[in-house]
Amino acid sequence: MGKRDFVKNHIIICPNCGKEALDHMQECPFCKSKLTPKYNVSNIKLVKRIRLLLWIVLGALAITLIVLKVLNIV
Repeated sequence: MGKRDFVKNHIIICPNCGKEALDHMQECPFCKSKLTPKYNVSNIKLVKRIRLLLWIVLGALAITLIVLKVLNIV
């Protein structure tokens, strides 16, 4: 999936002016009419928290494996 495909999947059409806008926008950048974004802001915050938690857990696991390897336990 290229960058163009990714962007194409996230485009919505403004019901007021008919121009393209990204699906997370709350306002059309052209006519300033209100848009209904596909993504809820609270969902975005939750996803960011989950990503951060996963990076922390995976980082701790990687460090643990490195230490165990250095100590010849694994």
